[in-house]
Formats: sequence, C-alpha cells, structure tokens
Amino acid sequence: MVALLFEFYEEVTLVDTVVTEEMKRIHLINGRCGGNKTGYIVAQIESALSENPDQCIIYAAPTKLVLNEVYSNRLLNLEASSKQLIVSDDSINESVTSTITKVLSEGYCGCLLITHSALFNLDATLLAGKWVIIDESPEQTVRFTTIDFFDNEPPHEFQRFNELTVVCDANVSQHYSRIIPSSTENVQLLFDEGNRLRSKSYNLTKMGKKVKAQKLVDIAGLCFAAASEHGYIYLSSKADDELTKLIYRSIETGDMVRVVNHASKVWLASADFEGGLLHFLLTNYHGLSIESIENTGIPLEHDKTNVTILPLLGGDKQWSKTFAESNRAALEGFDFSDISNYSCDKTVFTELFEFGTFSIQAEIHENKEHQTKSLMFVNVAKQSECKHDDFVQVSTQSHGQNSYQMHNHAIWMASLLPNPNQIKALEYFCRQVSIDTQTAKECLLHTRQYAPMYQGLARTSLRVEASTDPNLFVVPDSASAEALLKWIPNATIDTKYLFTLGELKEKQQEFDAKKEPRRSMAYAIFYDLLTVKHGRKADVYKRFGVDRKQVSDLKKEFKDDLFAANLLPEALDEQRVRDVQRLMQDEGMTMNKACKTVGIDRNKYLRDKAKYSIS
Repeated sequence: MVALLFEFYEEVTLVDTVVTEEMKRIHLINGRCGGNKTGYIVAQIESALSENPDQCIIYAAPTKLVLNEVYSNRLLNLEASSKQLIVSDDSINESVTSTITKVLSEGYCGCLLITHSALFNLDATLLAGKWVIIDESPEQTVRFTTIDFFDNEPPHEFQRFNELTVVCDANVSQHYSRIIPSSTENVQLLFDEGNRLRSKSYNLTKMGKKVKAQKLVDIAGLCFAAASEHGYIYLSSKADDELTKLIYRSIETGDMVRVVNHASKVWLASADFEGGLLHFLLTNYHGLSIESIENTGIPLEHDKTNVTILPLLGGDKQWSKTFAESNRAALEGFDFSDISNYSCDKTVFTELFEFGTFSIQAEIHENKEHQTKSLMFVNVAKQSECKHDDFVQVSTQSHGQNSYQMHNHAIWMASLLPNPNQIKALEYFCRQVSIDTQTAKECLLHTRQYAPMYQGLARTSLRVEASTDPNLFVVPDSASAEALLKWIPNATIDTKYLFTLGELKEKQQEFDAKKEPRRSMAYAIFYDLLTVKHGRKADVYKRFGVDRKQVSDLKKEFKDDLFAANLLPEALDEQRVRDVQRLMQDEGMTMNKACKTVGIDRNKYLRDKAKYSIS
C-alpha cells in the first residue's frame, strides 16, 4: 500500500483547472469482459497511426501484465519505432514519471503504453494534443485518506499542516467541519509539504519503518487533498475516556478531470464503469459528459443461459469482513449443538466457505460433470487457510488474468467493502456539494464489491463467447447474486443452497450416498492394481471401463480412504516398513530375515524408512 501511494503521488503538480465546455466529454467503449474491447482499441490505434504517424496516442492500462500483452501480442501491425512501453524497472535509476515526461517533452509520435498510475502522475499539460485511451475504469482516482490521533499527542509532522490550513463550515448537527488552506499562497506550500513527507516516508520504508512511513503517507495525502481544487477534508472529534480523538477524513476526485481537461480526446474502455463511483462523480459533481461509442460490435452482456448463481445467505444478510469474522452464532436461527462434527469456534467465514466449496462439488457431481478445478477468490488474509485441492486461488484484482478460461466454476468469498471512514468522508462530501448521498454510497458499493466480483468470476469460461460449458458461481449473499444479473441477465439464481443446517446435513448425507458406489469402485480398482503384474494396468482399466485420468480422479477423491485401507502403493510401502520394524523389535529378527518375511528388499526398506521418517 505504501509503495503504491509513493508512486501515485510522485511529482504532484498544481495543474487543476476548470474543464472548458467543449472538453467536457469522455468517449466510452462499453462492453462485457471478454468482448474484445482491447482488440477494438488496438485496431483503432493502428488505423489512426497508419493514417497519421505524426501523432501521439497514450494507451494506459491498470497493470504491467496487460501492457506487455498489448505491446507484444496485440499491436503487431506497428513498427517498433511506433510503439514504446514505459513501466517501472528496478535496474533503471530514473523514475517512470521522469522518463515519460522526457519522452513526451521531446515530441514523441506513436503509441506510448503506460500504467494508470503513471498517467495520473504526469503534469497534465503534457497531454495537450494527445489522444488518451484508458483501458479499464481508473476508480483509484477517487482517493480517500484517514488519519486520527489524540489531540494532546499530534504527530510532529502534522504541525506544518495545521499552520497552512484552517477549520471552517462547521456542521454542528453532523459533528464535522471542513478544512481548507488558510490562504491561496498556502496551496503551493501544501503541495511542497506533501512532496516532502512523501519523500521522507519513502526513506523510512527502505529502513523497514513501515508503520511510521504509512503515517507520513496519510498526512501527505491530506496535504495534497487540501491543496487540490477537487479535494475535501473533514475534521471530526469524539471523546475517548478523558481524551479527545481527532479524525481527519479526505476525498479527492480531480485526477480524471485534469486528464480530460488537457488531452485532445479521451476514450475509456470498461465493463463496469457505468454504475461506479467515478462515473457518478464525473457526471453529477464535475458535470462531464459520458458518450458511448456506437457500432463497436462489442456485446454489452453475456448471453449465456446455462449460468447458475448460488447465493449462500438469504434475506438482508450481506457479506462483510466483520460479519465473516464473527462467531457462527451470527447465523441466527441455526442450532449447531446437535451436529457432532462441528467445532464450537468456527467463524461465519469458515462455515460458509466449507458450505460453498461443498455446494460446487455437489452440483458438479449432480450434473455428472467431469471433475475440474474451480476458481477461488478470498481476501489476501484468508489465502493461507483456504487452500483446497479442487480450487485454484486467484487474486481479487484480476484485470489481465486471462489464463483461467478453461475453468468453468468459481466461488467468491472475498469482502472488499469500503471502510466506515471512507463512507463517512463520502457522506460529508455529498452534503457539502449537494449531490445524492444514497446513490453515491450505492455506487461506491458497486465499485468496491460488485465490479471486482464480476471481474473475478469472468476470468472463467464465461468470457469465452464460443463456450457452451455451464458455469456455477457461488457468492456470499443474495445481493451479490442480484448484482451479477447486470452483466449476466440470463443467469439463474438458484436458492437451494441458502444456508440452513438442516438442509446442509441432508445434502451431505445425499452426497455421501451418491459417492458410495464410486468409493466401492475405487477400492476394487486399486486392490487389483496392487496385485496386477507390471505392465498390465491397462487390463484393469479396461475391466472397469475407466481410463488413466478417471483413475487419477478417483485416487484424489478417495485418497484418505484408500490410504487407510492400505490400497495405495505408498501406504503399502509404509506398512511394510512398519512390519519389518515390528518383527525386528518384537520377534528379535535380523533386518535381512524381517525383510525376507515381509517380502521387501533390504535396500528398499532402508530407503522407505528414511522417506517416511520412521525411527
């Protein structure tokens, strides 16, 4: 987080003017994930540079992964001299911003590929006469910062901020006041102070003092927001025992406006821009016009009908980190005491995660599908405890991750909801500028939770237009399921897995009953495989009507049962080693005689003894 903010605030400038009427426009390339928006953009770039090579087109994407893909595998009709990729490189001392600034100042012509953060770090005057294309919605340009401390112990670095700002516009009923620069001259001083703190925090990070560094980054964020034309800071206080805690919250919304103001033309391509907070603020606060580009041929929605969404929580229960970490007693109305295999200390997350993974597997079995791995999305803090052989963990920041299209199903159990401080700052801001607070909060929820969820689930075969495979998506709650219908209108929301313990118990019993014939077949197959002569495994496969892949699936599915029954070679090897040990210890046999009695080679016994750490 600290490193991101360092890059984001690098070389902040004072360019922040009102957008002129003729420039108040963003051209939107709207379309679903996998609709080939990037392909459309590439075709437009190549065509434009073919007609007029003496122009500069800036293509900005959220990640290096996307940029590398476009540079190396998409812009194939451009000569190397007509495209340039500039991203951070540890081997180069010069900063990304400095490199890009130099290239643009020298009058670069062609397609310049940079990240979102690099674009919004630039002095916006460099964009004059440039066509800027932004791939994916840059929601991070709506920035929130919070810092709090007891008023008798303010951070030393906060003194300068106080000297340059004043408290005004107190809202007594809502218990907050707005902070603004105390003079026009102090605007530049606030930018200077923010840059100084940013530089100091960077040095502290290199020294390993990350907590202190983050505090300075937060104060720097307040400085930048106070100095920005489109930055708002609010001060609240609350009693904490005998002390008073001061809480500073800020929101800054001007980065995208500066780009639109200076570039000759701005295109933005996204599946989820509409409905998000950035779109809401650009249109309702900044007064920008968003115009969709027509006749792109890009589908707006997925038209698949064999998509099933399985919510786990019904009613008004909504997924959040706080709810997920609460004791499972928060699942009101469910009595866990009569189920012996449930421990008392489970969290709601653990309960629903187990239930969710079971739901996908039960559906795959019910539909008689070939067992393939499903995708799993959880918060970073949960990744280490959510490893599962039948699931592949994927980052919730999934833009550009296009290597999972062979997977059909996914479970989303991540909560990316905005924190209370961000919601407070947004509420104060909306009241200040007289825009609808409730709509803004709904847009923030779309941006933080539902758009990333859709982006994640769309890493699957859902994004492949030619795919006829069914998709199963497990989501935490009914609100999440309903939100997905915006992009997948023909999907079916199936409520049969809404969490109830009675149904769970019955479904587990049904699932176990259906697995029993497979378990029996697995026992028979692996018994014969242990006794068959070398090279005759194919005869066993043929006798049972299975192939090698199916046998591998059975082994994975019933591995613990097969091991316990000594039907796996490794289980048999371990048991033979233990039998030799027992004969040597209890019967007094020599090693050679014990090995001969058990039927194992002496050298293999020694190898397997070390392999299984048997003393």
